[in-house]
Amino acid sequence: MHTIDSIVNFFLHLREKDYSNRYELNCLDLLKEDASNDIEIGKLLDSNKYYINDFFLFYLHQCGYVNKYYYYKDDNNYKKIISYILKYGKNFEIKKKICKNLLIFSNDYKNKYIPLVNSMICFLSFNYYEKNFCLFILSTLINITNNNDELKNRLIELNISTLCNFLILLNDIDITNKIILLYINLCKEQYMCEDFINKGLLIHFLDILFRYYYIDLYIKKQMCINILCIIGHIFNCKKYYIFILNYYNGLLQLAIYIYQTTDFIQFDKLKLIFFFKQISQHSYIIKDKICKHIVPLVIKEIYLYINKDFIYSSLHLINTLTDYKNNCLYLQKVKIFYLFNFIKQLKILDLYQKVEQLENKLKKILNMI
Repeated sequence: MHTIDSIVNFFLHLREKDYSNRYELNCLDLLKEDASNDIEIGKLLDSNKYYINDFFLFYLHQCGYVNKYYYYKDDNNYKKIISYILKYGKNFEIKKKICKNLLIFSNDYKNKYIPLVNSMICFLSFNYYEKNFCLFILSTLINITNNNDELKNRLIELNISTLCNFLILLNDIDITNKIILLYINLCKEQYMCEDFINKGLLIHFLDILFRYYYIDLYIKKQMCINILCIIGHIFNCKKYYIFILNYYNGLLQLAIYIYQTTDFIQFDKLKLIFFFKQISQHSYIIKDKICKHIVPLVIKEIYLYINKDFIYSSLHLINTLTDYKNNCLYLQKVKIFYLFNFIKQLKILDLYQKVEQLENKLKKILNMI
């Protein structure tokens, strides 16, 4: 066994970068946990003075050798070995395998990625010129931040917005698209919106929106829809709502144009409905414009496509619009009660309840006018 350990130590070949000393003869011992449940080899690599054979370390980890001979009390230490390879390794083929695996398992094991996030961001920072690596990491971040506040907070602590600002300047449409998708997850809380705005990403996103909104290419239209969804989340904070509408006067007209020229089957129009609900919440003028220019098309789409989620979101939008009394008269004019009866006949409980609530509200307002 001693001979095998010597061979493994040789192939791991942990040594100082300046080659002033020979490789560490006890490298395997450095893979053990110390008294504080940390891995000693990690401390050496963090010092940035050591090299290790990342190819051999990766396959030593993958074949189960580490799991068999080093039972870690802290389960995160198994992942830390991968994070060290990603952060300090030199073999790009190994890093490519790691990036692919991170993406493959990101939907199922998102809560187990916290020990890896630091290395993922570090790797992205130093390898931004490798497009495929960027797309792998950004796609993984999109998956693991979905409904995971702990990871969102960690990304903000790691200054993700500054890095994304830089990546957008590369002018690569695929990378920019991934960043936009990531921020749909990251902008759902007010403090996350503050980071997004303070680091200048809002200006970049609005610039993209105003450059691409009239171009009828799938990826560019999808990017515009997703940016409007992000802005919809930002509108939860009234000071940012006022700021954006004061400085970007054409935003509503742009959004109306996008909605009217977007195919229902090809694109997710729920995000646009969400945007209209959000932008209309503090302005009667905006409520009036949306009611006149969007609601007739929404009614038509409800009849045509009978999509439960779309109907439910549309009812939320109509509910917001009815806070302006003139809109109630307009809705009566476009025969909204026929639509309500149609939705009731679908016999979907939550839709039925929502329609009943909205119908009663609308009748009450109309009786008062």
